[in-house]
Amino acid sequence: HVMAEALMLDARAQARSLRLSVLDGAFYAIMLGCSESFLGAFAVELGHSSINIGLLASIPMLAGALAALGSGLGVSIFGSRRRFVVVGAALQALSHVGFWWLAVSNERALAPFLLFKVCFWVSGSAIGPAWGTWMAHLTENLDRERYFAWRSSIVQGVLVVSLGGAGLLLNGRVGGALLSMYGVLFVVAM
Repeated sequence: HVMAEALMLDARAQARSLRLSVLDGAFYAIMLGCSESFLGAFAVELGHSSINIGLLASIPMLAGALAALGSGLGVSIFGSRRRFVVVGAALQALSHVGFWWLAVSNERALAPFLLFKVCFWVSGSAIGPAWGTWMAHLTENLDRERYFAWRSSIVQGVLVVSLGGAGLLLNGRVGGALLSMYGVLFVVAM
């Protein structure tokens, strides 16, 4: 009886975690649609040169790829995949404070933008392998294809809505008003 009860609690905890993962994916899609997808356009609005935009595109991705290699070490340091993923996601969200600051202060220097974007990519990329193995463990006894198809359809739907909403918000704004709208988007993304 005790064993059956423990399995039932585990099944309830698993079901709850899977529902929360869908919610997490939806929030990730909002972040993607309100900020990450528009960071290149934001760099153009701030007046960065093509060389700077190239650096803003490549250096954070390289740093993120290298950070992903350290994912196992990060899990060891934090003691669990869950803790590591939560801390990484929180740091990725906090990087939006930097993007917001760039927008509202009209800061056009490359260094702070590059720093915030590297923080964004490193924190997000580092947690990818840990999240993947955590989800593999969590979905061990499920029809994974069906679960991830359901989760992905919700995430993609939210992404389309957030991209469209962000695009509409930015449409027609010029100068300082446009930078203010980017600031709003970065707060929503955070």
